[in-house]
Amino acid sequence: MRGALMEPIFLNAWRQGGTEALLADFGIGPHSLRGFDILLASCGRDEFEGEAFVLLCRGTDLYEVNAMEDSQAGFQGQWQIEETSVEALEYRLERGLLGRTHRDNPFADELRELLAAYSRSRCSS
Repeated sequence: MRGALMEPIFLNAWRQGGTEALLADFGIGPHSLRGFDILLASCGRDEFEGEAFVLLCRGTDLYEVNAMEDSQAGFQGQWQIEETSVEALEYRLERGLLGRTHRDNPFADELRELLAAYSRSRCSS
């Protein structure tokens, strides 16, 4: 999907650093992304804590990583890829707080737009 549709979207604390910043913050190497394309990655921090959300795809399947940062360990050890779906993400956007929980990490609007584009491209394949 990514190649045909868009480049990865990096937001908030990862806007400038992109993939390299994401890898460094999680303490992982590029091999952890092998076979996956990053669709959207957002990280927000304040002086005490932070949160991260990463949406990935492999083929037509979607995956996500969610992490909470503390001042001691950061995001270390929290790179856990979980399968997800457009429907699950839309539900959490509409009825939950996905993309709106941390004041320095808003990404709900961008995720909504990305999911709409993803659904259109999936339907036209």
